[in-house]
Amino acid sequence: MGAPQYVIERHTHGWLACPPPEQDGIPIYALSECLSLAPAGSVLDAGISHHFKFYRQKPSFAFGTKNETSVWRAEIEAECERSRLSWFFGTDVGTSSSAIFGVLADGEKERQSAGTLAKEFGDGHTPQDADDFGRCLRVVERFGWRDRLPEVAAAYPDTAWTAIVARWDDLAAAPAAEQTALLRDLNRRPQ
Repeated sequence: MGAPQYVIERHTHGWLACPPPEQDGIPIYALSECLSLAPAGSVLDAGISHHFKFYRQKPSFAFGTKNETSVWRAEIEAECERSRLSWFFGTDVGTSSSAIFGVLADGEKERQSAGTLAKEFGDGHTPQDADDFGRCLRVVERFGWRDRLPEVAAAYPDTAWTAIVARWDDLAAAPAAEQTALLRDLNRRPQ
């Protein structure tokens, strides 16, 4: 019998598929194989997966019912706050919000180290739709960084960040469908 390709862990609020210690990732067929474990109405949760990817330094995926994953997210967020592990190790993270965090994180030592990881993960990515922008908006509001957004544009001059920062207030006030349309337009324009 060969070495396992992935390991399934049962958590109180769902399931986590992880690579074994000697492996960097999980094969894509693991998703279909895990379906038999998933209760009806289960969802993959990218936020929980993100937390475990960076907390354990290995890619993983998390799934459970919507109710389970909602409670699981709340527990992770509470743990991050208690341990002062900063926003980046939580569940409301994407590449564009990581780009912001990576540029603007400063202050406490833990947040600085998370900022370095976030900058690598975000790598100048811009929000592509209302969900992405929502994560960006929440990280900016959480840390009071609205006035510092021009630093993000300056850090990524060859991206749409300059245009997005210039239209930030319009984006924040727009309904989701308009946010997505405006972001798509801003991301298409030549820089």
